[in-house]
Amino acid sequence: MIEITPQQIHLWHFLHPNDGQESGIDVVDSFLDQTEIAKCTKIRNAEAKAQFIYSRAFLRNILSQYTGIKPKELSFKTGEWGKPHIAQNTPIKFNLSHTHGLTSIVITNNIECGIDIEQTQKIGQDYLNLAPRIMDECELEYFNTLDANQKPSNFVSIWTIKESYIKTLGMGLSYNLTDIHIDAPNSASPVIQDRNDETAQQRFSISILNPEKNYVGACVTESATDDISYFDTIIDSLSASRTTLTPQRIEKT
Repeated sequence: MIEITPQQIHLWHFLHPNDGQESGIDVVDSFLDQTEIAKCTKIRNAEAKAQFIYSRAFLRNILSQYTGIKPKELSFKTGEWGKPHIAQNTPIKFNLSHTHGLTSIVITNNIECGIDIEQTQKIGQDYLNLAPRIMDECELEYFNTLDANQKPSNFVSIWTIKESYIKTLGMGLSYNLTDIHIDAPNSASPVIQDRNDETAQQRFSISILNPEKNYVGACVTESATDDISYFDTIIDSLSASRTTLTPQRIEKT
């Protein structure tokens, strides 16, 4: 088992295997539960289906290494706004984000957490229409002064931090994103301000993520700890004959 203290945060990044879709489909019965299998069968897009399978398989196997529960035996429950938690009795908390071939997971010991990852190459022009819906007045005023080539990175920084924050709260998109202000979003140390919570700046910590080339993101935790470990995992293929994944862990310094 992997040990994690209440003062630690573990961040995992997985590049999905480039071995075609068949191996991904092969692991469905080995790793996914009946609810996930039912959801998987309803996904028509082949890329989206493979992404769902890999992200759930990775999640179950990593959580198994922290909890000692077999991957397929892990069960989940959701909060009022849909945030997933492990149903069994364990202090382990987690959050997951996946996008276009990459899955990122944050693991903590009884600390609320949220994570969001985006692929920069997949950002279209829609962000120009979305900006007024997610930015507060000050953020939008600054955004409109930027050159065209600077706007995408500013938008993604604000979006991923706010998305991670509301996932940490367990509120999802029910939360008004314009009530949140991110100070210095493109810096190494951005700060959260929330009109609905004057303690947010002190309660929540932000980690800016660059897990792979062309991917950016953020992780927010309800903790002031800076004891964060980053792990990269690349698995060449998955086999239905495997009941437990043992990915190589490479800790970043």
